[in-house]
Amino acid sequence: MAKNTKNNNGFTLLELLLVVGVLVAIGFLVFSFVGFNQTSKLDTTTDGILELATEARGNSVAGEQFMKWGVSATNPSGTDPSYAVLFSCINDNCDPALGERKEIRSVFLQDPVVFNVPLDGATTDIIFRQRSGDLESGVYRRFVLSLASDPEQIRTIEFFATGLIEAQKGLATPPGFVFGDDFETCDFSKWSETPFIEGGNTLEVNAAAALGGACGLHVLTGTSNDDARPLQAFTPAFPSLYFRSSIRLLALPQGSNPHNFMMFENLPKDNVLFGLGVDPNGGNGLLPMELTWWTPSTNWGNTNFVISPNTTYCIEAFVDRPSGTVTIWVDGTPYASVSGETFSADFGSMSVGHDAYVNVFDAYIDNVELNSLQSIGC
Repeated sequence: MAKNTKNNNGFTLLELLLVVGVLVAIGFLVFSFVGFNQTSKLDTTTDGILELATEARGNSVAGEQFMKWGVSATNPSGTDPSYAVLFSCINDNCDPALGERKEIRSVFLQDPVVFNVPLDGATTDIIFRQRSGDLESGVYRRFVLSLASDPEQIRTIEFFATGLIEAQKGLATPPGFVFGDDFETCDFSKWSETPFIEGGNTLEVNAAAALGGACGLHVLTGTSNDDARPLQAFTPAFPSLYFRSSIRLLALPQGSNPHNFMMFENLPKDNVLFGLGVDPNGGNGLLPMELTWWTPSTNWGNTNFVISPNTTYCIEAFVDRPSGTVTIWVDGTPYASVSGETFSADFGSMSVGHDAYVNVFDAYIDNVELNSLQSIGC
């Protein structure tokens, strides 16, 4: 008679393997269900906002209540929930600060669904003209949603100037897009890195520097008086460019000269300055436009602004070679403009960081984007 090989004090190896296998299968199913549930929440939220937008345009085209209609997306700083709202315009200005809007219905984003666009602390308004249904702003806009737990899961709702509304999976590329980096891959692989010349400097991408999303760029100089802008992005040459970025200074800059955080420029051909290598777009060496601190000045095409530490700003700029103008907006409000600048070549590159001949510069930079056709918005 065969003997029972089971140990009365425990399990056989086969039984242990079966138990482990069952636990692994259960864990996989739970993980898959959680992921599916979160993706479903993202899709449901996107569909809800799309429904608000479609209703807003339909009401404007139909002349409902003889009003313009719109939809806005708000991404508050801090712990307040993000949301989208359908509204009607009580009068033509439709200014919410003056009570000129009537909010009809809202969709709130539930964790882990977040807005990538609008940026942290910003609101994007979409207003449709009566009868025609086209955008009152006249330019392309978009809402971008993702999962905080899985930033690669992205949904985009696009608003074209004609009033056409489209939703799609993934990040839609707006017309005129030239370059963009929100550092969500937590690196700066899209850029050409420029070595610091002197001093104990820091150049890193991490979660602590994020001004929305997973990661942001941290630029910190040492005590050197001869540092260079650390990242460069070569682009095709354009006569005009729109720029947008978020920035937060951790402390007021130290040193006697202004500190750049963004510069558009044309480097000489075969330029190897700071180890950049060859500029694929040529150029003539002119430094046409700098976004710096302090007071407005036309020196070297500077457009400066006063900035407070530990505050996140959305900076927008328009650089136009044919007219020789540079315009800057801070948090959507016109801030400064200079004219009469002489830009003798199209803009073929952009650098980010800080200027030469400075002392300490410590800042977070995020959500960088360039567009050749239209403003980008916050």
